[in-house]
Amino acid sequence: MSQNSSTKPLSLQEVQNVVFVALMAALITVGAWIAIPTPFLGVPVVLQNYFVYVTGLALSWRLAGGALFLYLAAGAVGLPVFAGFAGGWGQFAGPTGGFLLGYLPAAILMGLVSGTKKPSLWRDVAAMLLGTIVIYGMGLAWLKHLFPEKAFWALAFGMSGFLAVDCIKMAAALPAVRLLRRMTGRSAADKGHQ
Repeated sequence: MSQNSSTKPLSLQEVQNVVFVALMAALITVGAWIAIPTPFLGVPVVLQNYFVYVTGLALSWRLAGGALFLYLAAGAVGLPVFAGFAGGWGQFAGPTGGFLLGYLPAAILMGLVSGTKKPSLWRDVAAMLLGTIVIYGMGLAWLKHLFPEKAFWALAFGMSGFLAVDCIKMAAALPAVRLLRRMTGRSAADKGHQ
């Protein structure tokens, strides 16, 4: 038997990229499992989208997309990666389905906006705001599809409290991303080439 000599081992950079994608997918999972009770909202807040923000800013758009695709695919096949240790296709058909699906384009968009030039606080903030618009836009569009008019508006109004919490998550993501960029030795300039 002859071995195929056309295959070459992965480079260190490729191995690091695989590790970053898997690590961020795992952190998003852990964030989904952490439920913080909030008496003023009536439902617990999870840290899932906090790690989506970190992923979108810290990785290139391709790697961020890969991390979110891995996370969503793991949930789709039934692994308990979503809030409440849930998993399976049914999660995409439920009320949170639009938000879950919104994570993928949001992370890609954040990676594109934040990774085009040298790191910038304003570009990072703009990236997270745009990502949030995508997540909420897809989430609300799906809720509108699922629920009659009046129920939809009640849900949309009730979610307004989550926007304030998401602003806190965005602010907390900035120092974490700065640290992660330093630890990985990645500048925004290299991000576009990965």
